[in-house]
Amino acid sequence: MRNLVESLGDKLHQAVGGGPLVVQRPLPAQKPEFGDLQVSAAMQLAKPLGKKPREVAAILKQVVDADPAVAKSEIAGPGFLNIWLK
Repeated sequence: MRNLVESLGDKLHQAVGGGPLVVQRPLPAQKPEFGDLQVSAAMQLAKPLGKKPREVAAILKQVVDADPAVAKSEIAGPGFLNIWLK
């Protein structure tokens, strides 16, 4: 699981242009109804990227959904990304 989380974190970082922006790696979800992993990076990245948090979450969702280990993902609330693994 650690390698998967690191891999997803690296892909998310690249999706927002890399560089000095720090993208928080996916964390284990607090409740099962929120999936296996959660990403809250969209809210912290919105201002530096000049986008709304849900727009950033949509970019991150595309990256996550392309990973073969991911069954599905969904954007929740102001920009959380919930991830279910296969």
